[in-house]
Amino acid sequence: MKDLLPPQIIKHKRPIKFLIAGGTATAIDLLSLYFFTDILGIWYLFSACLAFTVAFFASFFLQKFWTFGDNDKERMYRQMSVYLAVALTNLLLNAIIMFILVDGFKIWYMAAQLMASGLIAGESYFVYKILIFNKSGLTVDEKMSTRGAWPDGRQGLAGSGKILIASGIYPPDLGGPAQYAKNLTEHLLSQNHQVKVLSYKLEKKLPTVIRHILYFFRVISRLNSADFIIALDTFSAGLPAVLAAKIFSKKIIIRTGGDFLWESYVERSGQSVTLKRFYEKMPVLNFKEKLILALSRLAMRQASAVVFSTAWQREIFMKYYGLNPAQTAIVENYYSGKARGGAEPEAKNFVWLGRMIKLKNVDLLKSAFAQAREKNKSLTLETYSGLEHAAAMKILSACYALILPSLSEVSPNLILEAISFNKPFICTRETGFYEKLKDYGLFVDPLDKTDITNKILFLADDYNYRQSKSKIANFNFSHSWEEIGKEFINLYKNL
Repeated sequence: MKDLLPPQIIKHKRPIKFLIAGGTATAIDLLSLYFFTDILGIWYLFSACLAFTVAFFASFFLQKFWTFGDNDKERMYRQMSVYLAVALTNLLLNAIIMFILVDGFKIWYMAAQLMASGLIAGESYFVYKILIFNKSGLTVDEKMSTRGAWPDGRQGLAGSGKILIASGIYPPDLGGPAQYAKNLTEHLLSQNHQVKVLSYKLEKKLPTVIRHILYFFRVISRLNSADFIIALDTFSAGLPAVLAAKIFSKKIIIRTGGDFLWESYVERSGQSVTLKRFYEKMPVLNFKEKLILALSRLAMRQASAVVFSTAWQREIFMKYYGLNPAQTAIVENYYSGKARGGAEPEAKNFVWLGRMIKLKNVDLLKSAFAQAREKNKSLTLETYSGLEHAAAMKILSACYALILPSLSEVSPNLILEAISFNKPFICTRETGFYEKLKDYGLFVDPLDKTDITNKILFLADDYNYRQSKSKIANFNFSHSWEEIGKEFINLYKNL
């Protein structure tokens, strides 16, 4: 009989069985409701309870014995109680998702119900497969207690371990977080850890919340083979990873990157507000931003530990989000500690690299640069967006100077890249790098156009330029990826 079925059906037979069993249970529910109400004349609310009970047992036995082929009868009553808890939880989850989609995102209620049903079906499948009808012979509690055990008998992270890295982006995606995920993965692998990376795929095309729910299920599907999780942001990957970790009793470390809430507000409102000022005054937020705020606070408070790259951001977040200092740590960015030998510039070309979004302050930069050109016609400004990392580094290595007058930058990796090429830089004063790098570069008030103009003209002077290069050449602080990897592992061991 199997030979007559298409290969794709055979390959995905369990999810197909799951859908058929669920559809059958739904049909039984509706038919039972009709039979008890219209044929037997029972009051419709009592009929609904009876129909739910019949459909519940039909669904449970179909999923247990047919879909998942779990013939273990010793655990059946415990499985049934968990199955009922999942069913009741899904009723609440359906209501929450409907409220968010309809009231929050103004999606038509019928379309919202289809989305909610699809998401709950996916969640139920993974819960049934991993938690309820697993064939390992272990109960759920027993399965959780084996955290840290390897298939060959080695234990925990004494010398090596299994790590899941949750990241919204990963190369070939562009951006600092993508490169951080790649480099951290490579160096953990070099230390004999088993590492899996889970980044956004289809989620990139989905709206907020929907993509989080899908990513949550994908995290769950990989937790059996992980000792702990490192999430490389607080919201996009961090939130669903924290929820999954809590359910499966896994430890999770969140590394904050930028700030999705502040970035969303600035992009929507068009207001030029720095990160620190945003949290000091907390402007009026819309529904989506309030949701991001509440869920980000939840993620960080429920994480096993929260890692910051700078003390500057930790101070801001601890104060506003009410984080426990004992559950926070600082793991600084990668510093090469040695120059890569950038090429001598052929002109006085200042380079800006990044995403064309409001918080990068590009409009004010262009206006300030125009004023500088009125006094020095030899100056040019080059702006680049969407470049691959290798192409961006080639441009940076040959430029006159890097300029990043963003409203705020937590720990801009481009500044460190510029230093490695011995390139002078102008950076926003609103950054976690200020204290460490204030003697090696120029820093500006991102809201003061005159200050930006003056710093451009200062660096355009040949003598000042040579002095700046000399200072950068003396920068010798180093922080290797090997050290970063060890700091994460040591943090996990001490949780």
